[in-house]
Amino acid sequence: MRQLNSRTTFVLIIFSLFLLLAGCNDSSKSLPESENDISKLADTYLQSYFEHYPERATIEGHTDTNHTDLSDNSSQGIARFEKIQDSIWELLLQMDTTAITDYPLYVKLKDELEAGRSTRICNTHLWNMNTQNAFFHTIFTKLGQRQPVGDEASRQATLVRWKKIPQYIRNDMANNRLGLELGYAQHREAIEGVLEQLDFLITGPIEKNNFYLPALRDTSRVFQEEISRIIIEKIRPELENYRQFLKNDYLPNARKSIGITAIPEGAACYKAYIQSILGSDITADSLHKKGLQLVAERHKKLIELGEKVYGVKSLRELQLTYQSDPQIYFNSREEIIKHAREKMEQAEKILPQILTYLPKSKVEVEPLPEVEEFAGGPHYQEASIDGSQPAIFYMSTTPPGKISKGYTEQNTFHEAYPGHHVEASYGRELSKHPFSQFYVRSGYAEAWAIYAERLSKELGLYSSEKTELESLFFPQLTALVFETGIHSKGWTREEAVDYILSVDVAFDRPVAEYLVDRSAAIPVNLMTYGFGWMQISKLKTMVQDCLQDKFDLKKFHSIYLDQGTMPWSYLEQQVTDWCNVEKNVEQTEIVRKHTQQ
Repeated sequence: MRQLNSRTTFVLIIFSLFLLLAGCNDSSKSLPESENDISKLADTYLQSYFEHYPERATIEGHTDTNHTDLSDNSSQGIARFEKIQDSIWELLLQMDTTAITDYPLYVKLKDELEAGRSTRICNTHLWNMNTQNAFFHTIFTKLGQRQPVGDEASRQATLVRWKKIPQYIRNDMANNRLGLELGYAQHREAIEGVLEQLDFLITGPIEKNNFYLPALRDTSRVFQEEISRIIIEKIRPELENYRQFLKNDYLPNARKSIGITAIPEGAACYKAYIQSILGSDITADSLHKKGLQLVAERHKKLIELGEKVYGVKSLRELQLTYQSDPQIYFNSREEIIKHAREKMEQAEKILPQILTYLPKSKVEVEPLPEVEEFAGGPHYQEASIDGSQPAIFYMSTTPPGKISKGYTEQNTFHEAYPGHHVEASYGRELSKHPFSQFYVRSGYAEAWAIYAERLSKELGLYSSEKTELESLFFPQLTALVFETGIHSKGWTREEAVDYILSVDVAFDRPVAEYLVDRSAAIPVNLMTYGFGWMQISKLKTMVQDCLQDKFDLKKFHSIYLDQGTMPWSYLEQQVTDWCNVEKNVEQTEIVRKHTQQ
């Protein structure tokens, strides 16, 4: 058969993409006008994405957003969006990279599409029920906090959207039912945690229910009563059906092994997760070995500081002494939030010392929503693009007698200043193209956040050496070992828990079990921290070794942050280019002085 030339192929792909999009709306207006119009292609992808996931457009504060619809999360709906991804991917492959004017945008879009396509082998939507990523808090908690309210039009849009939630729940249950039939099952402990969360949503107070969040931000009693009615009459019955399915059908058939190799194509799926989430071809075995090395180095530092602070000489002694020290804990939830705000304000004041650009958006501290206290942890939510909603740092506050000052400070520096809020603000406020404002890779983001914890130590932001100890506990390094142990070496749940307890000073058994169950349910997620730390440390060491006393901390931060999320290979090239430029300047100056002699 005669092969089509590239221009003919391009035209046919454009036509196919037009057909995919035209049935819904006028997305075709965004189609590229030339083979190398990367900006238009990124526009097309972003518009297609938000049309398929309208709730995420609301969460992100995207302009011209439909606030009445929800995504089609059925298997058929997911397949339709995958076809759009494939069409845009084919267009991307036709581009002449030497003629692209915005190469960083090309790199980002290519990485986004590669990640989405490569992980399809995992069929994540068929086994997505877990205590961290279940739809009722990853999607609907954020949506409830960002859904526009306050006027009659917004209230009506909210009610229209909320009446569609029952179908969303039915679709999600159908996906997980199909997954169970096909051999994609979560492990037992993950489902037990979800059942506890569902019990709270079904029987707990309405005003603390995730689905009631829009009503809390509105003063209309009629609107509040209507939201309550939808929850009680429409949403809770579907949640109860889901709970019964999980309890009676799913739990008895949940997988016994916690490793991902127990699902179809599990080994290939794990490799795809590593490549797409970490942005690297590194193997699980290499991650495991590197993790063992880093944990050993951390062990040495902990012993040194433990002897200095408490006079102890073993990890076990440090663990017992630290956990029983009454000075490190709080007496109330209010104290925790107050302390986090104080440290956040202190950190914000030193930003001019380390950054060339200061974030415009602000970040607020709020207690973690009650349903997330069951199995969640501190986290950050970006400010909306349109500026209508501030960023929020959600801090654990329960029980206050077990929340340490070091843990609070570490998470404040990680999630707010100088951590995620800085990294996210750079990506959103400095990006030239809208796609770059939304494109993110957790490996890149967590690398900066972990780096921010260490930078805060260098800047003297921790209150004392006792709180500094918490920054050295760094369980994410341990995750490089126990997660790869689970998913590539056949470790049992008990083996992984025992390993954590043997090397992590701050954790008791329930916390260790939580970490293991989280890694089993959401592979690679916890490794983004340790791997990200490895990568950003590598970049900084590269340029420090090259430039010596000419190293500029602010410039290093600018290279990392200014263009928003970028793949590691691109950042490494940027650092190399900086080094070469400085070397050339130095050589030019030497030649100039020599010729003047």
